[in-house]
Amino acid sequence: YDRKCVFCRIARREEPGTALFPSEYEDLVCFKDIKPAAPHHYLVVPVEHLGNCKTLKTEHIPLGK
Repeated sequence: YDRKCVFCRIARREEPGTALFPSEYEDLVCFKDIKPAAPHHYLVVPVEHLGNCKTLKTEHIPLGK
C-alpha cells in the first residue's frame, strides 16, 4: 500500500466519490475513469500496489485468475 498512490486509495475505498463495480476477483478492482476517453471507459487495477510495469515479476502472472 502506498498512501500517495490514488489507485491504492481507491482499492482501499479511501477515495470519496469513486464507486467500485462488483468483481469476481478479490485482487482486482474496477471503477469508472474520472477523465473518460469514451462513454464506457473503466479501469481495472490490482489491489496490491505494483508501482509500474517494470516492477512486475513472474509471481504476478496469476493476477486476476
